[in-house]
Amino acid sequence: MNASPKKASPKGQSTASPVSSEYVVGLLEEVRAENVKLKAENAELIRRNSELETANRAAQTILGSAASRIFLFKTENFFKFRC
Repeated sequence: MNASPKKASPKGQSTASPVSSEYVVGLLEEVRAENVKLKAENAELIRRNSELETANRAAQTILGSAASRIFLFKTENFFKFRC
């Protein structure tokens, strides 16, 4: 095998390839833009969830009222025919 030995790095320095600061700044800008987009999507989902919770509460109220009316109707009819 012809493996070349790794060079020892000076203390506290990285052996990683140098990356241009422009590249890092570009990546940071992309991450920030994605973060803004995700925050907007999250805000929309929170708003939509609130709407759905309101609609759900209204539906539960209506169904509860209808169930009460049905129960009363059945109870009244039960006693009409039993008595």
